[in-house]
Amino acid sequence: MKLGALLEGENFQISDKHLLDREIFHWTERSDEVNNSSWFIAVRGETVDGHNFIPDALRRGASGIIAEKPFLGTGDPVPCVIVQDSRKILSLISSRWFGVPSGRLHLIGVTGTNGKTTITYLIQNLLNYFTQAGLVGTVEARWQDKQQPTINTTPGPRELNAVLNQMVQDGVTACAMEVSSHALKQGRVDDVLFQTAVFTNLTQDHLDYHKTFDDYFESKAKLFLEFPSVTKRIVNLDDAYGKKMWNRLKKNAGISYAINQRADYEARDVQMAMDGTHFVLIARGGPFKVSTKLLCLHNVYNLLAAIATTVEMGYPIEGILEAVKHFDGVPGRLERFSHPNGAAIFVDYAHSPDAFKNIFGSLKPLKCGRIVSVFGCGGNRDRDKRSKMGRIAGEFSDHMIVTSDNPREEDPKEIIREILVGLNHASVTSSLDVIESRSEAIRHALDIARPEDTVLILGKGHENYQIIGKQKFHFSDQEEIQQWIKEFKTHKEPSVSRNLLGV
Repeated sequence: MKLGALLEGENFQISDKHLLDREIFHWTERSDEVNNSSWFIAVRGETVDGHNFIPDALRRGASGIIAEKPFLGTGDPVPCVIVQDSRKILSLISSRWFGVPSGRLHLIGVTGTNGKTTITYLIQNLLNYFTQAGLVGTVEARWQDKQQPTINTTPGPRELNAVLNQMVQDGVTACAMEVSSHALKQGRVDDVLFQTAVFTNLTQDHLDYHKTFDDYFESKAKLFLEFPSVTKRIVNLDDAYGKKMWNRLKKNAGISYAINQRADYEARDVQMAMDGTHFVLIARGGPFKVSTKLLCLHNVYNLLAAIATTVEMGYPIEGILEAVKHFDGVPGRLERFSHPNGAAIFVDYAHSPDAFKNIFGSLKPLKCGRIVSVFGCGGNRDRDKRSKMGRIAGEFSDHMIVTSDNPREEDPKEIIREILVGLNHASVTSSLDVIESRSEAIRHALDIARPEDTVLILGKGHENYQIIGKQKFHFSDQEEIQQWIKEFKTHKEPSVSRNLLGV
């Protein structure tokens, strides 16, 4: 494409207007990807400023620079475009370069603290009964028989538009996409044309980045209030911030779902068991009976959001509810394994106080035996939630094993000590082990599980790595479980657990 077509309509200064007719063959925001046909876009990030890498891009032979401020080149003059916000330009160029792929399919943006991943998987699964659908989110980008790993909940503009374009080329007509508060606040999706927006809930998470709930909420609200392409806004009325979002929308601009109050899509008479959930859906002339393999009350909300989305897109509710029956679940979201002795084992991504309340609060009333929980907290993240998660786990677990999660650059022992502060409360009745090694903690939980017990391994879900310091090491809760089961069945010696903090 020509440089002028990529920048059309934007305010910028350019060293030579004739450059606007120049063909651009490659561009990147990463200096290590620059070659002698590349234009380098210097983006000012949260922790790293791309302008500091302009000299590196020049050394690699960059044929042009887009930046927010002038720079001193070396050797022959290098073409330069000065813009007000290079992050916004990156978003714009990414969309235009790939032919605005988000405008060539029905794109559903799902945002909120909890539920995004399950809802996007549900929507994709339900839509695939009628058309070709894809998803983009925390676990992966997925469509047809193709899968691509993702680094962030919402990929960067270039990666996102590339994958959406590939979906369009492959005949995909709709895509469900997780939209993080970071992506919204940083403008990474400003040039993405969403048609449907879904709001799940807002609870404590990411306050290390947003600092306040108001900033967290306003970042989410952008998807509903600042994207003209959005024509359908689906909101959880049972959530306090969902209600606040609803009140911000114009009359008749929203579609609501709820369990505890009147809404466009209501779940009544919810019946939960260890083998699935049943409820009555009041919507579109119902009632309709809904049966699902999914467990826990929070998944009823996830189902309501997915059903509302697909019905409002024009697909028949009877066919959608039939598809719901066959949905098996999401990797790392209450992913179930069977202990050789009959105990139930679940791996889940829950890593916030609200997510803990949802899982423990839903499972505890069921006939699930003792609850044995294994969890830790991530380092270099919101510290305030650590003691809260400890208290919730201590209140609902019969036995809890506190371990390490992704400690990053914090001392794992210090993170564990902050979790244990929450146990200093009269409501905490759980017995306790502290085992810093996550592998040993999981093995210990499986060693002590009785046939009627439920083992919850929380915090990492689908992740197949552990971040220690600045390094990422391969680690999978699922693989640890499978290896333990294999050893158990071959009658190997049981693993030995160590209490590293002497608790």
